[in-house]
Amino acid sequence: MRRSLRYITIFSNQVSVLKSGRTLLNMRPRGTGLQSRLIDYRLTKGLRRNLMFNLGQTGLAAFEVDGMIRSDKPGADAAHAAYLKFSKEARDGMLRDHGSLSNDEIRALRQGTLVPSLLEKVQRRALATTAKLFKDQGCDLQSIPVRDAVYSLQFRYAIATESLMMDWSVSAGLSTRSDKNVANDLIDLSQVALGTYFDGVLALDVRLLRVAGLARVLVAELIKLHNN
Repeated sequence: MRRSLRYITIFSNQVSVLKSGRTLLNMRPRGTGLQSRLIDYRLTKGLRRNLMFNLGQTGLAAFEVDGMIRSDKPGADAAHAAYLKFSKEARDGMLRDHGSLSNDEIRALRQGTLVPSLLEKVQRRALATTAKLFKDQGCDLQSIPVRDAVYSLQFRYAIATESLMMDWSVSAGLSTRSDKNVANDLIDLSQVALGTYFDGVLALDVRLLRVAGLARVLVAELIKLHNN
């Protein structure tokens, strides 16, 4: 973790700290000024200074910094446990959606093509999921035009989930994937969803990169569809 933080310090001018997920989920979606509305400029401005100060500590102070770095481990463990509990339901849902794809659609996916019928299915499911997420927050999706809803984090999470399902449809093996690995896939969806607002994600995980790339293509296609 210290090594990762040092790299962030070195390239801090290329790093932006985003607002919390809760803040982004409560933000009214619109396409104008999109990226700038996601960034927490106060935290971004102080990032390099704070990291350099804390990572430069020695002795007892360094021990305290290590404790700060690991301070949220219980929270992280609890979050992973929640994903693990949800993994079977998520896998069953993806398998159900996979079952709705035709052989031609899966064949086209393997060739790197999105056929109109598949794009229609993705759009329908993603908008339904977005509407449910907004409703769960007490918002009415009908008050938000679809052309704006596609910029919401709720929609991007829905697209990230669709992309994961589609990737598994191509590579197979989802039905036998362990709950732990499915949970890890679900955790990665946060990076995929947020990556659609920027130029993608940086990762060594090949599947994560594939899913993130597909999600960006889907978002671009659906935005283009609703802007016409």
